Amino acid sequence: MFKLDEQGEIVTLPDLKSADRMQFLQKSMDKIGRSESLSAIINEGIRASKLILDADVGNLLLINPQTGELIETTYTDGYSINEGWPYPTQRAIAEWVLENKRTYYTNNLYGSLELNGSNNVSDSFHNIAALPLLIGDRSVGVLLLANNRESGPFIDEAINSLEILARFLAQGIDSKREYENLYNRLKEQKVLMTEIHHRLKNNLSTITSLIEMDLPKIEDELAIEALQNTCSRIKSITQVHSLLYQIGATGKIELGTYFKKLSQQINNTLAGKKEEIFINVDADPIVIGSERAMNCGLILNELILNAYKHAFTSMEGGRINVRVRENGEGIIKIVVSDNGKGIGDNFKVNRGESMGGWVVKALADRLDGTIEFENNGGTRCVLKFAR
Repeated sequence: MFKLDEQGEIVTLPDLKSADRMQFLQKSMDKIGRSESLSAIINEGIRASKLILDADVGNLLLINPQTGELIETTYTDGYSINEGWPYPTQRAIAEWVLENKRTYYTNNLYGSLELNGSNNVSDSFHNIAALPLLIGDRSVGVLLLANNRESGPFIDEAINSLEILARFLAQGIDSKREYENLYNRLKEQKVLMTEIHHRLKNNLSTITSLIEMDLPKIEDELAIEALQNTCSRIKSITQVHSLLYQIGATGKIELGTYFKKLSQQINNTLAGKKEEIFINVDADPIVIGSERAMNCGLILNELILNAYKHAFTSMEGGRINVRVRENGEGIIKIVVSDNGKGIGDNFKVNRGESMGGWVVKALADRLDGTIEFENNGGTRCVLKFAR
């Protein structure tokens, strides 16, 4: 065991004489270590301190990390310590302890000289103990305990045990404060990120709405088609931000949900161009990062747009199937197929005349993946990449 003397040096203390006190001290430290909140740590710390010292009342004042000032804490004991021990007196004692960085206790409060001018205590209390909660030379608070004359004096052995608990209590309070601070900052960051996704979604939706408002004024069919494709690509990105906003900005997207929403959106946008074109999505529950999911969505968007444009010419309708699987080695495989007329035998995905094919190849490269096209009773595109 150890304590700091008046010069701040560590000195050895004799072993505790009471095995019961040591056992109780160990159990109390274990409870403090397992406490899930700062208030629980404070409550357990004061409760244990009162039992170790056999004190009538106890309190704990914390230091505000931002201002350095002492602040009151809430202790659920059913008895207000301030009824017999005014807070200004507690504060004065605590400030003396913090300034000197050492324990103060007396069994004759009214004869104390060190705290001259701060002894405005009722006759309810006669014995006072105040211990700094130290981490090295840094204080996080002060533990205060008091007894009336009839309860008996505080003894050195109990004070020594309490100093051990005070060191452990300081570590517990400091760690929990840091955890809660980080947790609150994380929550603020999540709220901020959620708001960012919400605003991005709204801004992108505004852009597509403005483009779509101008479409009826345009007579050139190629220009109309180009703008519709642009809107579809923007909406593919918008869907990612919409999902991230809904799920709380976790940065992860479930591909099946994303693809289903995206497919329905494309179908609604292009409704009327082809009759009875159905899009079916069959996906394993695969979750990946939002940026990679966005690239997958843009690829899917290009493939579906290409099928609408080329696969079903001279046909009354058709079907597009989207299948998403992951093997045991973390390779994700996305297969998009249709029952249309198929692609030509000389089709090259990265040839200059195929702008959609060039975009798909560029997006697959961003995923460090491969993409292949097959002509087998329709067009079949296979995208593979590692998660």
